[in-house]
Amino acid sequence: MSLSTFTENIMILAVENCLIRKIPDMFASTMITSMEDEVLAKLGSETRKVREERETLQLDLSVLEGGLRECKKYRPPRELIGKSRLDKTDLDFPAH
Repeated sequence: MSLSTFTENIMILAVENCLIRKIPDMFASTMITSMEDEVLAKLGSETRKVREERETLQLDLSVLEGGLRECKKYRPPRELIGKSRLDKTDLDFPAH
């Protein structure tokens, strides 16, 4: 590890420590209960952009999981891989 990396890590830890130490004071339960509903909604909600990105990623994940299920249907059983002419390196997916 270089001296500059070490120095940078120390600076980051110092800043994080200062910020984390103040969090309990920033969000004390008495402060939260006295907040307006609009403020609480803003603090607890996600932006439209983040929500849309999450929904897109969930759809992508669903498609990928469906593709994985299809691939697993055609994966040869493990015991056949060693007995056939197939070599494990010929497969396009990791063998388990």
